[in-house]
Amino acid sequence: MKSSIVVGALLSMISISPVFALERGDTPWIGWGEGSYTDSSSSEESGFKFDGYFKQGYVVSNLGNGWFLVPYVAAGIKASEHSDEPWNNRAEPWLGIEARKPIDLGNGKWGDVSVGVRAGRYMYFDGGDNESIVSVYIGISAGGPNW
Repeated sequence: MKSSIVVGALLSMISISPVFALERGDTPWIGWGEGSYTDSSSSEESGFKFDGYFKQGYVVSNLGNGWFLVPYVAAGIKASEHSDEPWNNRAEPWLGIEARKPIDLGNGKWGDVSVGVRAGRYMYFDGGDNESIVSVYIGISAGGPNW
C-alpha cells in the first residue's frame, strides 16, 4: 500500500494587497516548499522528500514601461531519502538579476513576468561532485483570491 502527503505553498510579493507597480527600494520576494512521505514495501521508493526555495530581491531601477531591475539572492534545498535519487540531496545558493514586470490581471488576480540570469552552485550532501550553474530564464506567475 502506498500513501503520500504533499504540501505546497507559493508566496509572491510582500504586501497586504496586490502590488502592480514596484518602486526603487522595494524588496520583492518569493518562496515555496514541498514535502512528501511515501510508505511503500519497496525500500527504494520509501521515505521523505523535500524541495524548497526562497528568493529575496531589491529594486534598483525603473526601466520604464512597467519593468523594474531587480538583483537578488536565493537559496534552495533538495533532500530525499529515496535511494534512487541521490542527485536530489543538495543545497543551492544563487545570485541573479532580472527585469520584472508586475501585471494586474483584473478581478482580484495579479501576475508577474520576469526575464533574468542567475549563477549558482549545486553543493551535494553526499560528497558528490559539486557543480557551478549559470541559467537564463523567463518566468511567469499568477495569483489572487478569485480564480
